[in-house]
Amino acid sequence: MTLRQLRPEKITLQQAAEELGCSEGKIRHFESGRNLPMPDDIAKLMALYGTTEQTNELVSLATQIREAPSGQDLTRLAATPDGFRTYLGLEQGAREFTEWSVLTVPGLLQTRDYATAVMSGARHVRESEVARRVEQRMRRQGLLQRSDDPPLVTALFDEGALRREVGGVSTLREQLRHLVQVSERPNVSLRVLPFSVVVQSALYGPFIHMGFGLPNHPGYIYLEDLTGGRMIEDADVIDDYLAVVDELSAAALDEESSRTMISEIGEAL
Repeated sequence: MTLRQLRPEKITLQQAAEELGCSEGKIRHFESGRNLPMPDDIAKLMALYGTTEQTNELVSLATQIREAPSGQDLTRLAATPDGFRTYLGLEQGAREFTEWSVLTVPGLLQTRDYATAVMSGARHVRESEVARRVEQRMRRQGLLQRSDDPPLVTALFDEGALRREVGGVSTLREQLRHLVQVSERPNVSLRVLPFSVVVQSALYGPFIHMGFGLPNHPGYIYLEDLTGGRMIEDADVIDDYLAVVDELSAAALDEESSRTMISEIGEAL
């Protein structure tokens, strides 16, 4: 559950703020995921809320995020759009990612040249910001190779993402080789939805589900459009997206067949 869901209705923002000796605004940021509380702050809030049984799990999650190799400190993300800033703040602590991608290869699996081509064409990314955003994406990929409990990543993507020449033929060829290599990792599963198959519920666009392995916590859905990104934490809505994941998983090629398709498309370029 989120910090907002754990706070009983009888306990106000003001009371929570007084417990930590901070502003109500800071508590709001903790509850929205915009800012990450210190482990000691979490312990104090759990004691105040009477939910100490979840203290260890939440403290462990917060510690993992803060000690992540890429040093995801939200105070350094001021130049990042709000929705994506929240996503980045949560990303390092996620236990699993499931992404449905239609037009491009998922960000955590992109090569530097491919990511540069994607960023260069994004309307919401200024030209002066492209290099910084690409470097940020490359650092984030470190979590896939984390020696201590790396997250499970399931990437479901349309066949068109493998054939679309983002950045040109050589860039795509390199990208496909990279996908074949990364698919060999035990914590990464790549599944392709071929042109011959249509999953109607998946036609509405790409999304990412982040799971945290916490009891009674559905995780989050991240959506991105022309103007930026937004997080969804409504459990019923998340269930709808997870139902789409089930449909896609049932229709997509298995891992070995997907790897073969990726390799063959790359060799034909």
